Amino acid sequence: MGSFKQLDQHRVDKHGYCDFCKKYLGDRPSLRQHDVDEHGFCVFPECRTYFGTHMKLEQHEIEVHGLCTRSQCGRYLGTFKQLKQHRVDKHGYCETCEIYCDSHEGLQEHKIQVHGYCTVCRDFFPQLRYHRVHEHGYCSEPQCQKYLGSYERLQQHRRDAPQHFFCTGPYGPGCDPDHSYSSESNLREHRNSSIHVPLSVRCPFQCSTDRKFISVAALAAHYDANGCQSITRQQLNRRIFDIDNTRDRRTVVDGAESPVGEGLIRSSKIYQELETARESRDYTCRQKSDCGMRFNKYQQLEAHVKSPVHDPRIYRCRHCLTRFQNLSALAQHASNGFCGVNPLGVKKDIFVLVCAAAERDALTVGPVEYCVSAWVM
Repeated sequence: MGSFKQLDQHRVDKHGYCDFCKKYLGDRPSLRQHDVDEHGFCVFPECRTYFGTHMKLEQHEIEVHGLCTRSQCGRYLGTFKQLKQHRVDKHGYCETCEIYCDSHEGLQEHKIQVHGYCTVCRDFFPQLRYHRVHEHGYCSEPQCQKYLGSYERLQQHRRDAPQHFFCTGPYGPGCDPDHSYSSESNLREHRNSSIHVPLSVRCPFQCSTDRKFISVAALAAHYDANGCQSITRQQLNRRIFDIDNTRDRRTVVDGAESPVGEGLIRSSKIYQELETARESRDYTCRQKSDCGMRFNKYQQLEAHVKSPVHDPRIYRCRHCLTRFQNLSALAQHASNGFCGVNPLGVKKDIFVLVCAAAERDALTVGPVEYCVSAWVM
């Protein structure tokens, strides 16, 4: 060979000798791959430097030569700046989250959903939904999802377009003009709530001097939930039945079913059943033979037996003849207006009967004078 230096070069070129590991790899290509994998050797002519480990070599190739480490890519883009643009365009890389979204379209959706990116302004906003609606008039309804240009045009679009259920005001506390309601009935329920309807109906039993209700239906629900301190649901049902059933023209009852077992009799039965359930820890409803519902907790059984679920269906819609167990269900049925009954007439009849029940002693029998000075739907 002539000299040791020539021998050393021969071992590297012909036998792939690694001077670090002191072993032969067989040939020069195997040695090069070994240097890259084991000693972090950069093969680029301008570098040809050992970085000690493969991890350090990879970091060097990313920062200096623009190596894309994404699977099935492995391209060298030349510079780190070009690599960053490549990762965004080809792999949807989010630098903030340091995750890949697989495509540029996926990255756009990620930026919108997570970072509040506005595709019109090409900027980020903490309240993206508010910004798109009020600045660009964006309609987010599933059948639309388009920009109208301004908030004023969006509001006009909501009023004119079908299947768009938005409150048209007046707006105040509890009313969001941008809230979309799932159906017309939900919007109507919102419009008829205390947010837009003043509290003007007082309880005729004067259970509270400062409590008012927005409608006759809300007043009826007050009694059905046993919220009145002056009368229970069962007592009110009995009084209304006795009053309306003796009139020449009955309005909310027809006499086919009566509140049998109401009042003290049923209250005593409920109390006995609850005491038995508490002692035996068997929370099964025995109010009716065809019920038999089982509950996990005493409180659940108590709420069940005290609810109107087992009340007789003494109330009836005079138009569609549908029967109801409680007064609020009849009032709500009339409010919905599905069967064609006059809702104002039904609510007036209910309010008149409740006022008559409040003016009449429970044991009084005979004709009743109906004189109601004011009532509100």
